[in-house]
Amino acid sequence: MKKFVKNGIAIIGIAVLILLAGGSAACSSSIAGAIASDLFGNKPSATDAYDRGKEFYRIGNYNQAIAEFTEWIQLNPDSSVGYYNRGNAYLGIKDYDRAIADYDKAIELDPKSASAYNGRAWIYAYHLKKDFNRAISDANQAVNLNPNNAIHFCTRGWAYLGNSDYSKAIADFEKSLQIDKNNKLSIEGLQLAQSVPQPAKDEDFEVKQNTDNTVTITNYKGTVKNLIIPDKLYGLKVTIIGGSAFQNKGLISVVIPDTVVTIENGLPDDISVSLPTATGSFYNNKELIKVTLGKGIKTIGDLAFSQNTQLTEIIIPDSVTKIGDYSFERSGLIKIIFGKSLQTIGKRAFEYNKITELNLPPSLKEIGEEAFSYNKIQKLTTGSGLQTIKEQAFKNNQITEINFNLPSSLKKIAEGAFASNKIQVLNLPNGITYIGSESHLANGRIEYINGAFENNPLTTVVIPASLSNNIGYQAFGSGNTITRITIPSGMKEDTLRNLFEDAFVNFWINQNRAGGTYVKRGPIWAKE
Repeated sequence: MKKFVKNGIAIIGIAVLILLAGGSAACSSSIAGAIASDLFGNKPSATDAYDRGKEFYRIGNYNQAIAEFTEWIQLNPDSSVGYYNRGNAYLGIKDYDRAIADYDKAIELDPKSASAYNGRAWIYAYHLKKDFNRAISDANQAVNLNPNNAIHFCTRGWAYLGNSDYSKAIADFEKSLQIDKNNKLSIEGLQLAQSVPQPAKDEDFEVKQNTDNTVTITNYKGTVKNLIIPDKLYGLKVTIIGGSAFQNKGLISVVIPDTVVTIENGLPDDISVSLPTATGSFYNNKELIKVTLGKGIKTIGDLAFSQNTQLTEIIIPDSVTKIGDYSFERSGLIKIIFGKSLQTIGKRAFEYNKITELNLPPSLKEIGEEAFSYNKIQKLTTGSGLQTIKEQAFKNNQITEINFNLPSSLKKIAEGAFASNKIQVLNLPNGITYIGSESHLANGRIEYINGAFENNPLTTVVIPASLSNNIGYQAFGSGNTITRITIPSGMKEDTLRNLFEDAFVNFWINQNRAGGTYVKRGPIWAKE
């Protein structure tokens, strides 16, 4: 990470040279404006050499500027401003040693030259020896001499950043922006400093001591937005994250230590009141883009990461066995990688995300109600250990293909589980014993059917012998698009009439109710 930050500083160093050159990258309170402030004022009486020097400097002709400032110095050997401006020109041609020498002389002649300290700080930080401590020392002098100059705080912020002192860097960039909210380099520095994960301190947390002499984090009070949660607080191991500990904290990224075993349940909205009341361990951090889960977590509680709309990817570690209700709902997820031990996914756990492909682990046994509803899943691969898919688990996706890993343990597909998708070919695995459907009545009449595969463009259905007659009314929709049906022997007429069109059932009766594959060609059914 330190290497990354220093590379970022090198890039900014190039930007500084552009600014010193008076290029278009300059902003209203740029480095160039600060370092070269004496160039445009606070100077002895003007001469042609001085005016020519500042003009050549402005257009980026640094060699000619050096010549003009040298002539000025010869005429005014005790002028700090002459050495300071020639130092800027030497910096422009990357002659850092001469630039340092001129800044040194400027400070010797005028110990209150804040701009000279600032210029020398830039060289120590970015161009010469990456001596960040020396750069901080010089920037301190510049800040003390002129605390109202945004660029002096900006300079020190970058020096702190180079020294991996991120909290101080953030404080200086924020102070710089208080003085000049449009300072481009401070904006860039603040964004970079905030992107680096930082460990927090004991005093940033409220904790509860557990009976096993570990701690539960009950509240986070710190200001770090890219957070590394410590594995110990107040000398005790952190094992539990409380149900609202990091809720609404404006986090950008978070690393959870391997010592954590449980992320506790939050609470859903109280429907008796009009204002939102939901809580969750990391609920509603709208800027959260990255979560690193520790390798010791076993339970991810209800609403734990709900409403984090910028979180696009999550890796569930192998240690996790349970994902609670609503745990990642409405969180912007596109990709999920599941660990090897997961057994249960709770109700609406991943509802209203943007997931496009899903591979479920062999360990998974149960998928809760609406767990993956309202996503963009196109391809689904189930694990061989999956036993139950509950109501509307995959409703309103774009699934075209379901790969049931064999041998399959799947027993139950509940009402509406795959309703409103794009499935054409449905080959149900042997071993399944129930496919659900639910009729909704209004005024004694059926208002709508919630069949397991309702509202899919099904053309092919294969019913295994294990399923037989335990299939709900219109479980496959109205059945009027299905042209290929494979059924076992022993099915009942009433069951088939509840699933498929009468023309098929009548032909099946004509075929002595035999099991097998039936194909529709035009309006005519035939046995294959």
